[in-house]
Amino acid sequence: VIDSEVAKTDDLLEAPVLFISGNLQPDFSDEEVRHLREYVNRGGFIFAESCCGGEEFDKGFKAVIERMFPEPEYKLRQLPPEHPAYSAEERVDPRYTRLLFGVDVGCRTSVIYVPENLSCYWELARSGRDRPLPKEVREQVDAALAVGINIMAYATNREVKYKLDIDRDLAAMEEADPFERARLYIANVRHSGGWEAAPGALANLLAVVSREAGIRVGTDERDVALSERQLFGYPMVFMHGRNNFQLDAAERKQLRTYVERGGVLFGDAICGSEEFAKAFRREMAAVFPERSLEAIPASHPMFTSQLGGFDLKTVSRRDPQRRGPDGPLKAAVRQVEPELEGIKVGERYGVIFSRYDISCALEKHESIECPGYTREDAARLGLNVVLYSLHQ
Repeated sequence: VIDSEVAKTDDLLEAPVLFISGNLQPDFSDEEVRHLREYVNRGGFIFAESCCGGEEFDKGFKAVIERMFPEPEYKLRQLPPEHPAYSAEERVDPRYTRLLFGVDVGCRTSVIYVPENLSCYWELARSGRDRPLPKEVREQVDAALAVGINIMAYATNREVKYKLDIDRDLAAMEEADPFERARLYIANVRHSGGWEAAPGALANLLAVVSREAGIRVGTDERDVALSERQLFGYPMVFMHGRNNFQLDAAERKQLRTYVERGGVLFGDAICGSEEFAKAFRREMAAVFPERSLEAIPASHPMFTSQLGGFDLKTVSRRDPQRRGPDGPLKAAVRQVEPELEGIKVGERYGVIFSRYDISCALEKHESIECPGYTREDAARLGLNVVLYSLHQ
């Protein structure tokens, strides 16, 4: 139980899910709203419901969401029936299902709001009740429980706790070390395929590099177009997305020059997007027509501790599967060899690409619907790639 008037963002982050319920208008100060937004941005999940016919709560919570997310792209919207939060774990009786509304932040829906009562039915299901419930009421209770279970399964990926705590706030570190010299900067590549879909991924990766390798990193977020001269100021650039995109002739030409001069392009298909992966392969074939993306051998030094990173003989990867049209969405976590692809320029890989998600996991917004590496191994894999690029 959290007192929102005194809780800071770090206090909220002790729980992977915040449950907000009531029947009166919620009264959050501007500071409380700011902490809630930071909580979501750093991987938290808000599950809200209007209980006991709370029309005031419904109006008030929607107003809170508008204050939390003033940007037009972050609007509370009705989730489509195929959204995994409807059926992640249990089947809900269609007679008693609830409409779900959500806000997509980064790689997943990070706020889910149910404007119809759930918790009063949950109270009826509490242990120790001696009075049997009528059949129809029992069915409504079971449906309300199933709705809550599905949302919680989606919110937590069925993981009891976070495997790797990635601290995204690097500002304090820069305050203690204000000198720019010998500081590592990596830029996000701007493109038309959703380059901002996981805005916290690179910052979190840099935090891992700083913590695990002791490398001084830059805290301010940087982005660059492949046609800009600033590209050559970075030893590595990060290019991720989830949609189709196309580079123009100038971007293709300068990217080739950048890689041939020693730069490294690290690509990632957000949430395992096949659309982005297809576009990335097409563009790399246009930039390097005499070469092609090939599987990087699992024995490559990139996957070992030789360069100061982790020994990654095997990694954990999530494989979403749905058994039947009405079955729950399951995401089996498998132990597999790391799978990255690359393009060699001389004896080194100048382009490195993951068709399995790394970005959402780094951002703490991974979802059970995303084929990709778990949070811990996404961070380890990303660290090894960065260290490999610095040794070239």
